[in-house]
Amino acid sequence: PRRGGSARPPRAYTRGAAALLRALLLGARHAHSVYAAVGAAVSAHEALRGASDAVWDACERAAASALAPRTPRLVELALTDFVVYFALAWRYVELVEAGRAAKAVALRSCLLGQAKSYLGHFHRTRIEQAVRAVEEEVWAPAPVVPALTALVAQLCRAADDASEYVVTRRLGREAPAADAAADASARTLALGEQSYCVVRATEPSLTQLNAYVRLVAHRPRGAAGPLRGRG
Repeated sequence: PRRGGSARPPRAYTRGAAALLRALLLGARHAHSVYAAVGAAVSAHEALRGASDAVWDACERAAASALAPRTPRLVELALTDFVVYFALAWRYVELVEAGRAAKAVALRSCLLGQAKSYLGHFHRTRIEQAVRAVEEEVWAPAPVVPALTALVAQLCRAADDASEYVVTRRLGREAPAADAAADASARTLALGEQSYCVVRATEPSLTQLNAYVRLVAHRPRGAAGPLRGRG
């Protein structure tokens, strides 16, 4: 938060962070290319390599110090914006590690900590919503609206291919929604060859499941192991 003012909006923070990380990366790449070009012409290759490593180290420290102390209210970001933010930031980690040929431990720790905080809040919020839905349920059959039918169809397709859950890596884009069904409300929900009655809590519960599927579909491959113990 800024002194004497309100906190910077989360989306504005992510845009600013993206610009900063890009500037740091381009600077480190330029310095690295200069050292590599000079090192090819002189014998002091080891010294130049050390200088190149120092540039990448400084790039990592600057990025970590910019993100860690100012960790925004990421929990206020929509799921779509958070997965884009984390995917882009993790890609930055991969580029830094490729340039320095070593793990960016500080930066990894910073981003994984942010992901842990967001996922913890994401999970707690949805648990509370699920509990409230069950407590308020009257356990009477409810109509199956077209949106619920489309949602179930989307979840079934995700079992084989979750590509439709993937959003464009640009902040502000909406998550892809399930296709709207054209038919009117039905009395039962078809799932494969079986039909089921539903209650009011069915739709919010499946909507939450849909959100978890979207999270898994966007989890960066390199972060899958570390995040497994943090979700």
